[in-house]
Amino acid sequence: MLAQATNQRDMPRREWYSDLTPKASIFQGNPSQVSATLAGESVRAFGAAKECTKGREGLLAGTCERCASPSLSSPSSRCRRITDNGVVALTNLQRLLVLDLGGCNLIGDAGFAAICRIRTLVSLRVAGCLRIGNPGVGHLRRLENLKRLNLAGCSMVGDSGMPLLAKATSLSDVNLGGCRWVTDGGVAVLASERRSLSAVNLMYCKLLTDRSLFFLSTLPSLRSVVVDGCKRLTDYSLAAISRCTGLEAVSLAGCSQVTDAGVASLGGLPSLSSLNLTGCTLVTHAGLTALARAPLEHLDITYCDRVSLRALQPLLDARPGLRVQTLEAFP
Repeated sequence: MLAQATNQRDMPRREWYSDLTPKASIFQGNPSQVSATLAGESVRAFGAAKECTKGREGLLAGTCERCASPSLSSPSSRCRRITDNGVVALTNLQRLLVLDLGGCNLIGDAGFAAICRIRTLVSLRVAGCLRIGNPGVGHLRRLENLKRLNLAGCSMVGDSGMPLLAKATSLSDVNLGGCRWVTDGGVAVLASERRSLSAVNLMYCKLLTDRSLFFLSTLPSLRSVVVDGCKRLTDYSLAAISRCTGLEAVSLAGCSQVTDAGVASLGGLPSLSSLNLTGCTLVTHAGLTALARAPLEHLDITYCDRVSLRALQPLLDARPGLRVQTLEAFP
């Protein structure tokens, strides 16, 4: 039994694409393959043992074609100045599997179209690339192997981009956090046309209502749902996704209309291991006690002012391995 007490002043401010952190390169196969990172504007070829110090866009053009996963997201680098012209050079990397361009906000639809010519991509992250909109998303149909797509903070992407996004036929994990023009209609199209989805992040898509969660509940393989900051969602949303028996993680931070009844409806999920209720101020210990049947491993009740750890003891007794995150220390 472990509770993590956190001082509010120590908590960093989070944005909808706040996962913009440096990522190590991911190698596929032999570790002698070349990795390109733009931190410090240099490429070190581990297999060839050479270093390139060309300019940012020239560097991209000179990157080895055996590169497995260039990561361009380090906040300490100046890679965010890369433009559409620079990205075009990446199309030579026809063995590329993972591409991270998070925060490179000079990249627009033309650059995204170029990226979509790299048909081997399995994972693509363009979080915070504010100039990418629906026209760019239309090129995703080329990426037949793409499984993970992160468009968080691409606020120009809206409903008309959803049928285009759904044409990525292998897509299973999509992050649309902060795409503020996505509505219930867009989610309906996405859920009906891309049935392979198993993880959906719609945090801060503030126009969404309970209808969106109803549409997501029809996905046969749904295992993760993030709807932080979607304040229009109510207990009906939770009742809908409670039918998804494979659901493992649900994040409802800031969904202030959720009550005990909605939380209790999740108690019957046989695989639910993580639940985030941060800021769900109407939830009390009564709703949480009903979660004793679920195999919970992590529960976040930060800012749930009506819940005390003492009142939560029955749940902690039922789930001795449960980690509870809260601002309250154990008595």
